[in-house]
Amino acid sequence: YKADNGAGYVFMMATKGYGGQIKLICGIDADDKITSCMTLSHSETQGLGSKITEAGFEELFSGKDETLEGVDTISGATISSASYINAVKEAFEALSLVKEAE
Repeated sequence: YKADNGAGYVFMMATKGYGGQIKLICGIDADDKITSCMTLSHSETQGLGSKITEAGFEELFSGKDETLEGVDTISGATISSASYINAVKEAFEALSLVKEAE
């Protein structure tokens, strides 16, 4: 979705985690920086993969650009968190395609 006021974009992403599909939403502002990422649904293992839903992990993305510098996988939840990170990278790929089409 593109904001009518030019503030940025919102992407809804789906990816395969360890326990199944992970759905997330990612906002990217007009300066190509992440405003927020949030898990919408998942089937990851409670206490391990479910750590992707914790504020500490989701907050790592705020203010980051497409390099996602400083965002690492979660120990013990590598597959889940790597899938989440890759989905956010795909949001930036989608952003690039949207901007090319404008």
